Amino acid sequence: MLLLATTTALRNGATDSTSVEEADDPTKQDFSGEAATLFGGIRIPAALFAGASAGAAFAMPISATASEGLKVGLVKRIYALLMMATLTSQIIAIVVGTVASSALANKCPFVKTASVSEFLNANYPLEWAACRFHFLSGVLLFVLGVGMRAWITVACPVFAKASLGAVITTSLLCVAFVQDLYERIDGFTGCGQVDSFYNLPIRYLRLLAQKALKKPMFAAAFVSMLATYGYLFFQAPHVIRYLTS
Repeated sequence: MLLLATTTALRNGATDSTSVEEADDPTKQDFSGEAATLFGGIRIPAALFAGASAGAAFAMPISATASEGLKVGLVKRIYALLMMATLTSQIIAIVVGTVASSALANKCPFVKTASVSEFLNANYPLEWAACRFHFLSGVLLFVLGVGMRAWITVACPVFAKASLGAVITTSLLCVAFVQDLYERIDGFTGCGQVDSFYNLPIRYLRLLAQKALKKPMFAAAFVSMLATYGYLFFQAPHVIRYLTS
């Protein structure tokens, strides 16, 4: 009789990926479908920004000499870097979103939770943080790059500054909307599982560092990232001296 009761309980809700206690808890649900939708909602616009940034990255060729001057030469270099950073960020968002959606579709083992935000942070914390961070940062980098390009290419200084101001306004509004919506979602669910826009980079780097301690490929990517930004930081004075010579 005990064996029959256990078998019946498993058939009524518990699966190989969840415990009997989770199946009996009415507050715990399977949010894999909603989670896949959220990943897909990021992946599609990320592809659009990736295509736009790939074409714009080389739209402002850099002169082989220092004749451009400090302002134009520095802006061109920063613009190219911003567009490439946008492209790489959106590629990461696309790949992570695609892989996570595939895992959700294949019903990989997961923990049932009370909300979709809690589900994502319990089962795909690094993937969810990476997808959001790279998409949002890529959008902001793209907008900033467009503003810098308008600043030096628009002949009229009034409209050039106005274009830069419009970009700054857009960036601030994007950050404000994202932060406000995250706070509202967190307040509605009451689970404290939604990262604020300002805490997202810290959480992402922490999760990435933790994964790097366990997985060699993540460790290689993490070291490569630190080496790239370190190289750029130490070489920046050399670029400035070259442009002012």
